[in-house]
Amino acid sequence: MRRGKGCNGAFLPRYFLCGLRGKAGHAFIVYNGRSAPVNYALRIRAENRRLRRRYLLGELRSMGLECFEPEGAFYIFPSIESTGLSSEEFCERLLHEQEVAVIPGSAFGASGEGHIRISYSYSMSHLREACSRMKIFLENLKQEQK
Repeated sequence: MRRGKGCNGAFLPRYFLCGLRGKAGHAFIVYNGRSAPVNYALRIRAENRRLRRRYLLGELRSMGLECFEPEGAFYIFPSIESTGLSSEEFCERLLHEQEVAVIPGSAFGASGEGHIRISYSYSMSHLREACSRMKIFLENLKQEQK
């Protein structure tokens, strides 16, 4: 997430809740220098998160990776068992070969083995690039295994 610099050089979060209230008594949020009612800004943020989740879910499924649609978190936990690699080996190779970082499922306990955790809290352009690189990685892996 990008953050702006405040006047003292400290990094500030992207969203600011303002203590001021509008004429109707609604709280406002400042986002990228613009103010909007909090409920509107939160709806927009939720819609953007939904779009990123659906995009990533569709891309992973098109790559042949099984996964369910998460309901609350901003992480997807696809199965990589079809690759024949352990979750740690998959993550290491993806990082070194395509410079895409994901978390091995084994980091979350024995039941996470065979899965990876991917965050979709990034911008769509970052997600598109990561998916493109992941497709290349999986295609190369299939060629190796022949």
